[in-house]
Amino acid sequence: MNNKTIIGDIIKQFNCSNIILKNKSSIIDFIDIQDVCIAIEKLLLSNESGVFNLGTGKGVSVESLVKKMLSMCGLSKKEIITKNIDGLISYNVLNIKKIKKSINWKPSIDLNKSLKNICEIKIEK
Repeated sequence: MNNKTIIGDIIKQFNCSNIILKNKSSIIDFIDIQDVCIAIEKLLLSNESGVFNLGTGKGVSVESLVKKMLSMCGLSKKEIITKNIDGLISYNVLNIKKIKKSINWKPSIDLNKSLKNICEIKIEK
């Protein structure tokens, strides 16, 4: 798992006493890679062109994501610490209306299923 992603960074800290985040309040649109691959394949097989947003259209706070991951992996007693120095909170949720309409696509794997898969892979290692 890439440590330069939020999920990779969280997993890297599973063996630490606390989870330290840059900003636990940021809202992000998390999508499963399998859904991304299906959307790209459908776009390639279609006659559509242009810029398309690939996401779920739903935002999740980083803190909520960490709590879900810790709970699913049996590590819910860890403290979540934030180091938000600038006080800014980012909001990155994508509008997926165009891709839904153009190729009749929407994500099919919810965040809980994705996180469960990640935790199972991490526990196997």
